[in-house]
Amino acid sequence: MKLRIPLIIKVLLPLQLIIIATLVFAGLSFYRETNQRWQREMDTRLARVVELIARELDPALLNQINTPADLYTEEYTTLQKQLAQAQTAANVGFIGILRRDIKQHRLYYWVDVDNTGINYPFFYDTPEHWAAFEDGQRHAVRYADEFGSYYGLVAPIVVNDAQGQPYVIAIVEASLSVEARDLTQQSLINQLLPLIIGGSVVAIACAWLATVVVVNRPLQRLKQGALQLADGHLGHTLPNEQRVADELTDLTHTFNVMSQRIAELYTEQSEHERLQRELEIARNVQQALLPKRLPSVAGLEVAAICLPQRETSGDFYGVIAQGNSTLDLMIGDVSGKSVPAALVMVATYSTLRALAGTQATPATILDQTNTSLVQNIPRSMFAAVSYARIDALDRTLVWANAGQVYPFLIHSQRNQPEFPEYLTGRGQSLPLGITPLIQYEDSPIQCHQGDMLLFFTDGIVEAMNGEAEMYGFERLEDLVRSLPADIHAQALLDAVLNDVQRFADHTEQHDDITMLALKFV
Repeated sequence: MKLRIPLIIKVLLPLQLIIIATLVFAGLSFYRETNQRWQREMDTRLARVVELIARELDPALLNQINTPADLYTEEYTTLQKQLAQAQTAANVGFIGILRRDIKQHRLYYWVDVDNTGINYPFFYDTPEHWAAFEDGQRHAVRYADEFGSYYGLVAPIVVNDAQGQPYVIAIVEASLSVEARDLTQQSLINQLLPLIIGGSVVAIACAWLATVVVVNRPLQRLKQGALQLADGHLGHTLPNEQRVADELTDLTHTFNVMSQRIAELYTEQSEHERLQRELEIARNVQQALLPKRLPSVAGLEVAAICLPQRETSGDFYGVIAQGNSTLDLMIGDVSGKSVPAALVMVATYSTLRALAGTQATPATILDQTNTSLVQNIPRSMFAAVSYARIDALDRTLVWANAGQVYPFLIHSQRNQPEFPEYLTGRGQSLPLGITPLIQYEDSPIQCHQGDMLLFFTDGIVEAMNGEAEMYGFERLEDLVRSLPADIHAQALLDAVLNDVQRFADHTEQHDDITMLALKFV
């Protein structure tokens, strides 16, 4: 006599094991990916904040702070306020500026968000802290004190001496508590565990219901039902008329579930296609906002490129004629991706365009746009913008910057000390939408015939190849140096784009790419 095992047991026992294993694997994969993404985002945030502070902090203010009594001076308060704003914007635990005593081989606090005190010893220096002084590069650091363990990044603050030689006067550290990261991981585990257990219970219960609560059907009826599906009657189900359940009842129920799922998939596919069409419409709206044809001004060549990474873009540019001999140029990059970034991009671009018609200076336009964005966009988002006004007759440039990548001034005379020259601008340079307290400043620049300006977003220098290596500023500088002096504006953009794409070597585009070039002819 053969042992008889009900079909329900044969089906459900391995099915339950598969469901539990799948949910556990999915939960672990989600935990690992979420944790890695959080770490990447935090590392990027730390890198940006130390580089921003190292680049934007005023060394002249630092040099006025020398003794512990200077802790209560206006200079110290100003610097600490800048650090506190950066700490809040980047959501990090600590930001401080450290200087060194070479003779005693010790680091000291200079300015920090915790009011530790001027010249108070920093007891937790690492080789990486000292390496930042020696090589002038950014370094990752890890150390522990009596309060816990920390990790972060340090970047050098570089100034020029009387002979114009760069040297490091201090380092900026931004760090986080390892314990805070561990608490975040534990919180994620605590959230996932009930979901895995509950999901397993729900999935197993549904499997039992799908297998047990069925109605017996003749095989012929199943065949007719299959033909109904083949004729396009999606979602067609078979009637449940049998009082005694058996394996054929299970098969009938499976057929009904299959039929309904096909109908759902068809509906989902239709919805997906509808969303794709709406995204395409959003892309067309964005593209319609950008200039269809660049205005022509005697004495100037202007060219622009904008390549979105996705259907919608957070990058934008604008070229606005202000009379017969004046042009306003703007280029921007909104934080985030997809539709939210696109909406903030439209708000930023529209505000800048509206203010451009008021004839206000670039700095005033950025101030007023910043006030509007602080009030109207999510606190987690911001827009990095450069705005310039060019007079073709005088060959002058008035420029203001709000956190955007510094543009190149490419002199027609190649014997300049800096070639290409970065336009660093005046005053603070935080992106728009972060704080209403910042005030931007205009930077006037005199240009000459044949000089060129290259504005670009970080999608150029952060383009990656298959080895996750970034294109970087050095490659861009080397390319510009290699180009002929008589190159046209459009040819300059084409050369840069071709070099970036050659470097990426068919790797998927990492970010939106936007460039704007101008030449005085």
